Amino acid sequence: MCILVTGGAGFIGANFVHDWLAHSNETVVNLDKLTYAGNLETLSPLAGDPRHVFVHGDICDRPLVDGLLARYRPRAIVHFAAESHVDRSIHGPAEFIRTNIEGSFTLLESARIYWSASKGEIKEHFRFHHVSTDEVYGSLGPTDPPFTETHPFEPNSPYSASKAAADHLVRAWHHTYGLPVVLVARAEHLRWHIDGVAARLQRLDRRAGGDSAHHRDGDRAAAFVLRGGADLAEVAFDHIRGETASAIAETGGGLLASVDGALGQGGRRRHGKGRTGGE
Repeated sequence: MCILVTGGAGFIGANFVHDWLAHSNETVVNLDKLTYAGNLETLSPLAGDPRHVFVHGDICDRPLVDGLLARYRPRAIVHFAAESHVDRSIHGPAEFIRTNIEGSFTLLESARIYWSASKGEIKEHFRFHHVSTDEVYGSLGPTDPPFTETHPFEPNSPYSASKAAADHLVRAWHHTYGLPVVLVARAEHLRWHIDGVAARLQRLDRRAGGDSAHHRDGDRAAAFVLRGGADLAEVAFDHIRGETASAIAETGGGLLASVDGALGQGGRRRHGKGRTGGE
């Protein structure tokens, strides 16, 4: 058995792949377009590992997606791939519409046909795990209560609108076709672009004159975010089909507590404190 991961060379996706393979011998087929958000160096420790199959390609490429499903027969799709960042969406919304909406549609249609034709264990246990964002719920003020899974969608940018549209498609494919889906709306505190993280750590390092306590603290902070992003995706495999799992947590100690709590609750819904402001 194997799983298909999209966007697995991105910051969170790559760390999910590492985490998965550290705890499982199940093969990961990793499909990534390698845009600005993808970085193959993050996957270099997996070079030569037969459990990791990297495929350079686009989720909008229907023949490619169909071929991967037919060849590898995954028991789940974990869909990270997305154009992200609010500022980028303001200056260039077209790619957000193409990747986040059309790409998600392509994956859903391929998954629907694949699942419908499957039998046995794959048919019974298949999941389409869609990783969304709390941006679809809008923004919170300092005194606003936290978001929950039932909060109305209030996207305020082309990025969040495209993700909200994808969420609606995922929900529709479940209710219309019965496709077993899990939708996780995670906090944007976790979406650190790898270049931004590297730049922050480099600045800390330069200020402290090289290998320093400040730099090591930065490493620990980054590792904390990495671990949270990896754990968050795993909520899918404990969650009820067709429901939305929000793991919207504050930074600091609340992050892992919220995520670990969600994992330890047998798949029941759980959320932490909501985010404030935009990305």
